[in-house]
Amino acid sequence: MKINLGGIIPLSANEWRDHVSVVVFFNGCQFRCTYCHNHEMIDAVNLVDIDIVKDEIRKSLPFVNSICFSGGEPTIQSDQLRDLLLFARSLGLSTMVETNGYRPDVLKCLYEENLIDMLFVDIKTTAEDYDKFTGAPNSYENMIETLRVGIPHTKRTTVFKNIKIPRCSLIYQKGLVKLSPDKTMEEYSEEEFERLIHQ
Repeated sequence: MKINLGGIIPLSANEWRDHVSVVVFFNGCQFRCTYCHNHEMIDAVNLVDIDIVKDEIRKSLPFVNSICFSGGEPTIQSDQLRDLLLFARSLGLSTMVETNGYRPDVLKCLYEENLIDMLFVDIKTTAEDYDKFTGAPNSYENMIETLRVGIPHTKRTTVFKNIKIPRCSLIYQKGLVKLSPDKTMEEYSEEEFERLIHQ
């Protein structure tokens, strides 16, 4: 099986709180967000045998307790994602998938197989702007459906400092981050959050 591989970080303590992870990046994404920090992965092609990725994961084993799948968007390559999740389980690793939430069907199936421990869901903007911002139809509805699957998750959104009406503030005010527990956001009152993003 081939995977369109964006890259591998063999050791990271930054991706998942209280975990040391190997991070696997998948090329490809349905979205066209203008600020994307991994924009070079959106249309990139780097096909490698998936066994090469597994060999790299094995090299990290003495030092990690988890694996994170990011991108790009991992659910685009659903067969490859499932194969690597099964491999991670065979090694006793905890698993996290960072996703834009566009494929709730894929995520639900993987969760029902007990292959995902945690999701990081990237929230892009407010409901009325979602399709325009992402360039993908029904992107807001799909993201909400992903949040409702019941997979333990945390939600993230990009913060731009010194923007008078930042999109992340609008998301916060409209309660989207309150759809499920999010310890990071709960650490801040709305006033503290506003001061944080404007300082």
